[in-house]
Amino acid sequence: MGACAALNCTSTDRIKATTDIAGPGVLYAYIVSALLAVAAVAFGYLSDSLPAWYLNETDEAVIASFQTWLPSGKNVAPLKWLYVKIKNVLCFGGPSSPHRKLSRQQRQEVLTRFVLTLSDQQLATGLAILIAAVANQCTLSVWEFQLAFSLAWFSSTTHLATLDCLHEYFLEHGAVHNWRVLGMVALLLLLMYSLVMNLASVDTTLPVACTFLYFGDRGLYDQTDLIISDILSISLTLIILTWQYVVRIRWSYKNKETKPTIVERTLFSLRTRRFREALQPTKKELDLILEEAAAEHDSTSRRRELERIRISKGLQYHWLVAWRASCTYSESFLSLGPMLCFMISFGFTQLYVNRWHSLAPVDIDTSMSVGQIMPLFLLVLPPLVAAESYYGKSGATWMLIDC
Repeated sequence: MGACAALNCTSTDRIKATTDIAGPGVLYAYIVSALLAVAAVAFGYLSDSLPAWYLNETDEAVIASFQTWLPSGKNVAPLKWLYVKIKNVLCFGGPSSPHRKLSRQQRQEVLTRFVLTLSDQQLATGLAILIAAVANQCTLSVWEFQLAFSLAWFSSTTHLATLDCLHEYFLEHGAVHNWRVLGMVALLLLLMYSLVMNLASVDTTLPVACTFLYFGDRGLYDQTDLIISDILSISLTLIILTWQYVVRIRWSYKNKETKPTIVERTLFSLRTRRFREALQPTKKELDLILEEAAAEHDSTSRRRELERIRISKGLQYHWLVAWRASCTYSESFLSLGPMLCFMISFGFTQLYVNRWHSLAPVDIDTSMSVGQIMPLFLLVLPPLVAAESYYGKSGATWMLIDC
């Protein structure tokens, strides 16, 4: 805190923003990486390139419906003919190799490599910018701190979106997954702290550390307490943010198999006590029997529910159909999307308003320095990783056109 020894909490006419936070290269790199991540998740879902156990009947219906809208082979025949001609020209008249179609498992591996690289980038950059902002509270202005928070929010929500595609990878790499979860928890705590500081800060030209001098008041020279609407606003935002992290972390640890609940285990133990005393099965055998019994119970319940819908009529029929559709949707992969879309939109809006529509007088150096160019070049890594995986799976050579 040596830099805070001479802390100046006097408002200034203009803010000279650091390019490491407000520079164009940094901003565009964050935006492009977020768009790439969202596009990769959407492509993996709609192209049926996710593991089958991620999806339920709602997802399968949506994917099948989307793929029926795609152009048929007859409609794209002219484009295929043109593509073959271009390949022949680029191969200097020689015959080009036929297009290699990847299996679903191979598509999953390519998508996982691509999304994993993007996911780790988003987590690392979110942590880096918030740690740097918190460590430099004595010199960073409130405006720069707010922009850093907007970038970190944007990065964290994009990272949450990528987790849905990496479920199987995390189960297979448990130790590394735990380290990633620790990073997510650290990022969540930093986001919560930054969000509170943003609410408490009023004058955007002051250093962030000055906020502690009037924390809980509406300004440095205004001793009026914060109004209840501001407190409710930040509380709701914190609840939504924390809930999304809890849901995603819990989802990432969910096993492929549906494990029996504590209630089911207790009932099973009570009902089979006599048989267990007589047959004395091992613990592994008991677990297998219990899982099979739970699966049979789920199947029976589903059959009864569908039969009840079949024999119902009128308003009852529509109500039961709507109820089942709602329950099925809530358990689908698709149901994870709306809240994430809201959070990403919220983050983009914050970033846009704070950076391009801020009322604060700001001077920003827009020259493309090393700190601006480096984040843009890092965007090349995910496509390179995906290309390496693709060409390794398809057996093709490292060329844009496989001759």
